[in-house]
Amino acid sequence: MTTEALGAAQVAALQEDAAAQERQVAALARRDPRDLWAADLDAFLAALDAEEATEAGRREELVRQQKQSRGGGGGAKVSLCIVGCVGPQ
Repeated sequence: MTTEALGAAQVAALQEDAAAQERQVAALARRDPRDLWAADLDAFLAALDAEEATEAGRREELVRQQKQSRGGGGGAKVSLCIVGCVGPQ
């Protein structure tokens, strides 16, 4: 896209975006690589914790739905035995 096709406001916005990107690159270049790694690892671990919490909630909900579909689950078990049953009754 040429600058002639853009309006003055669009050109100014793109120039500001480019300047912001340059500032971000300069800030990253000043940081120690170990600090960058630690920050990335912290962000990853936070996202992993959130995903694991979400997954645990999904599993709990699935278990709850399965219990409801089986009539509540956890109720007393009834067994019917006709002559010759083996095992505890």
